[in-house]
Amino acid sequence: MQRTIFCILVLGAGWCCPGLALAQESLPPVEKWQIKGILAALEDGYPEVQGMAARKLKELLWDDEVEKRPLRKWNGNLDQLAEKAKDALLKLLKLRQFDVQRNAAAALGRFKSDESYPGTAQAPQP
Repeated sequence: MQRTIFCILVLGAGWCCPGLALAQESLPPVEKWQIKGILAALEDGYPEVQGMAARKLKELLWDDEVEKRPLRKWNGNLDQLAEKAKDALLKLLKLRQFDVQRNAAAALGRFKSDESYPGTAQAPQP
């Protein structure tokens, strides 16, 4: 009886929360065409396109907070290519559209760097 209830709960959790099963699978590695496309979109004249590019870059840079490792593998010098996006992201912070600013700030926050960005406020140290 208890096994039956346990199996139903486990299967039900997998059915109603498919993200639990997907968290186990590894994501495909970042490819050069993705970064080049993001860089091109960040130079686009439309803020909405720029904001979507910043959001996608943020997603590619996302780390697994629990295991402290990148969710995606970055081959070769793709991380150096992505560094070219920083200037465009800083420009997006000056736009008056909240979603674009939020995505740009989140993408900048995902870069692994000790440098501060000119024109941004420093967080107080405890």
